[in-house]
Amino acid sequence: MFWERQHDFVAWWPMSIIGLIIMAVIVGLAVWLVVRAMSQRSGSGGSAEELLRHRFANGEIDAEEFAKRLELLRRR
Repeated sequence: MFWERQHDFVAWWPMSIIGLIIMAVIVGLAVWLVVRAMSQRSGSGGSAEELLRHRFANGEIDAEEFAKRLELLRRR
């Protein structure tokens, strides 16, 4: 009887440690994502022209769209 209980403990403790590691990874990933989202939100400030130049440099808009929007911004 004692051997069976001891054998069960030996078989299950690695699984509990693996479960704790998995939970720590999940919590760490969630914290990292929140911190990353907060830093991107706070770092996105700047003028509209800077933002437009950034979008053009990243390839989000083409040269024609960039010129149109830049002209519109400078009129205001």
